[in-house]
Amino acid sequence: FNDDHYEVTAVVHYKNSPDHFIAWVRNAPGPAWMESDDLKSVITCYSNVPPNIPPAQVHLVMWERRLTPQHTLVMRDTEDTKLL
Repeated sequence: FNDDHYEVTAVVHYKNSPDHFIAWVRNAPGPAWMESDDLKSVITCYSNVPPNIPPAQVHLVMWERRLTPQHTLVMRDTEDTKLL
């Protein structure tokens, strides 16, 4: 969008045998993916290989805009931040 670049940073994987969700979150900007699966003996593990999820089992995808040196982050007071 408008020459911006986006990267997938999280995926929710739905497995139907058994009915179950697995969360994958990438440690951006690095390559490590964290898998959270409560059916495994170690609930959370890390991998430098992106998850291999069949397209039909992708339930939710989240992505973030990759910031470049030209981007600046600006904090603005809102009704919510005034409470902090």
